[in-house]
Amino acid sequence: MAKDPSYPMYAQDFDMDTADWGIDEVGVYIRLLNYEWINGYIPSNLDRISKIARVSPRKLQKIWEIIEKKFSQNGIHILQNRRMEEEREKRNKYIESQRKSGKKGGMKRWEGHSKPISDPISEPNSENMALRFQSSSSISLKNKKKVKKKKDSIPKDKYLEFVFFTKEQKLKLDEKYGAKVEPMIEMLNNYIGQSGKKYKSHYHVMLGWVAEKIENEKQVPKGASSSLPYHEINTGD
Repeated sequence: MAKDPSYPMYAQDFDMDTADWGIDEVGVYIRLLNYEWINGYIPSNLDRISKIARVSPRKLQKIWEIIEKKFSQNGIHILQNRRMEEEREKRNKYIESQRKSGKKGGMKRWEGHSKPISDPISEPNSENMALRFQSSSSISLKNKKKVKKKKDSIPKDKYLEFVFFTKEQKLKLDEKYGAKVEPMIEMLNNYIGQSGKKYKSHYHVMLGWVAEKIENEKQVPKGASSSLPYHEINTGD
């Protein structure tokens, strides 16, 4: 058992027992009590006591006449304070009872867990490593899909009935095409309304066939509806 670093000091008892002592007697007494608590005893040799108390042997002679009654012989060359050892015994018993209570409490908490909560981790092998690799790859793909979904989830503003752009996309279109943007939006809106066709990105459609059609308005083949884009006519969709 580890040594207890502190001991109880009962202020009222101590003051009553040392009420008629001088400061030297009290100081030496406390030093000797500290030494005993740490080591279990004080030596009976006065020369050694004077070193522990840090006073000269001559001075200790006078002090010892007053405080020696607080210590009694307990074995060869060993002195002990009776109250100190009683308190030590009490403390040790209390600490031991607390330790046993804690152990019992721990056993009680684990009574219902005699079986393992989960399967033990198996030794690493090639099959396990392959499964881990597949699992990590699946997680990586899922994360990539989440990132892509986040990018696609940027809010878009509605223009006319069927056309949608983000604010940044609309700004880029205005910078690139200027006054042509409004008729381009109208053209795309009319085409989507007529055909029911769906596009992943209206912005990129505007950069593609819509911009081309606006630039080549007069080159639409005969018999083709002016509301259809070239790529739709040529492919027969």
